[in-house]
Amino acid sequence: MNLNLSLKLIFCAILFFTPPFFVQGDSYDFYVDKNYDGEERDGSDKKPFKTIEKALEKASENKRDARKIYVKNGEYKESLVLEEGVKIYGQNKNKTIIKPSLQLQLNGNNFLKNLTVSGGTYGIMIVKGDAEIENCIVKNASDAGIKTGENLSFLEVKNSIILKNRKGFYVQKNSRIELSGNQVFDNLEEGIDIRERVIGSIKNNKIHGNGEGGIEVVVGSADILISRNEIRKNSASGVSIQFYNEANKIGKIKLSGNTVSHNGAYGIRCSTPSGGDPSSSYWRDSLDLIVNKIENNKGKAISGSCRIIQAVTNDEEKTNIVQESKNSAIESREEEERLLKEIEERRIIEEKEKELKEKITVFQKNINETNLFIVDRQQQISDSGKFKIFLVGYDTQKIREINLETEKNRQQLIQIKESVSLLTDYEEKLSFEEYVKNQEENIGKINLWVGEKERKFSLFGWLAKIFN
Repeated sequence: MNLNLSLKLIFCAILFFTPPFFVQGDSYDFYVDKNYDGEERDGSDKKPFKTIEKALEKASENKRDARKIYVKNGEYKESLVLEEGVKIYGQNKNKTIIKPSLQLQLNGNNFLKNLTVSGGTYGIMIVKGDAEIENCIVKNASDAGIKTGENLSFLEVKNSIILKNRKGFYVQKNSRIELSGNQVFDNLEEGIDIRERVIGSIKNNKIHGNGEGGIEVVVGSADILISRNEIRKNSASGVSIQFYNEANKIGKIKLSGNTVSHNGAYGIRCSTPSGGDPSSSYWRDSLDLIVNKIENNKGKAISGSCRIIQAVTNDEEKTNIVQESKNSAIESREEEERLLKEIEERRIIEEKEKELKEKITVFQKNINETNLFIVDRQQQISDSGKFKIFLVGYDTQKIREINLETEKNRQQLIQIKESVSLLTDYEEKLSFEEYVKNQEENIGKINLWVGEKERKFSLFGWLAKIFN
């Protein structure tokens, strides 16, 4: 037997009988694309379903496998219920949009990634079990953007944007949570509202511009770490810690390394919204404050009712008030200096943003000009005579020029993406990201067109292959 043939057979046998050592990328069980117009739809990548509901229906037929659903860009006006174990992945968090009339309901061990959920009474309602939400946008819910049921096993939300809901989060009692790396802003009421007996952490979030408090927590038996958050410009207090008679046990609430500034009331407030009389040591036993930066809030840094500082006698409290009064002139000067510094910092940021946008505009101009050149070359190639094409094929020199110009555009899109990642204006980022996406799709179409022309039969090309 030929030695080369023997080696090939051995290699194939090894591939067939040896388990794979790696897998390629993410794989999904069902695909959804509302823009697909084919008559056959089996949920595959080539023949996707038009609705998420259809994919969920198919997923429910298999209780253990086939639970991962990939949803391509588009608006899906569907109120969905995810059974246990179902996971949904969007193509692009800004363009894969679910618009429920009621809510997107999770029933346990669910995962959402790269989606926008817009509207509904609740954006996302977690009824039971575990839920993980990553890199999503939840907005415009008439009640809470994300709401949990009572006795929830575990909720993790990370690197997501929660905005323009009535409340950002509403976490009911007996839940476990981990909220990290999120932006929670412009909600009508609280950014994060947490009831009693909740365990978990709120870390590295930006919570700002909400219509009431930034974070509100009912103390009763809570065990929560609030760490390294930026809590600013909320209409009420930055952090509101609350006592209720029906949830009167002390908690373990630790605030560490947060920046709490420019809020409309106190930096940290202790209150009894429905009345009640916690013991004199209740707040001190329940709260632990470590190295937080609490400044420039409309009220005091920490409300007097918290009684965290050991100065609790009447005389000592009067002394503190007098001292604050004496320091008011110094604080006024410091505030003026701070404002001037803030204005200068804002000016520097605006100048950098302007430079970035000018740079992006230049790249866009170059890309648009190159696209006109490519269209011209495509037209010239398409206008070639049929007999000439039959003999020698399409003009290889012009095809080579198109490939070179397409590569130039691809490199400039990389530069645009790098610049866009440094912008801070959310809407402008979306606009530039949309431009990049469209141009990348255009490059893909050009590459397909070029491939078709390069594969076109020509007599001389065929003869050259034979002689080679």
